[in-house]
Amino acid sequence: MVHAGKNKTSEEPVAIKIIEKKYVDANELKCLVREIDIMKKVNHPNVLRLIDIFESEANVIMVME
Repeated sequence: MVHAGKNKTSEEPVAIKIIEKKYVDANELKCLVREIDIMKKVNHPNVLRLIDIFESEANVIMVME
């Protein structure tokens, strides 16, 4: 699920991607970890930038531009 949000200090719009762990099996979780690792390293104007990641027992939350 993806929600629209904004940075509280800069008012910059962001996308908040919420992934519920209960719907992700072990193989998909490996793919998700790989996606996060790649997004951390990529810095290109045509690719969404990963701003931050938050993880709880139930969810993985990715904040992207």
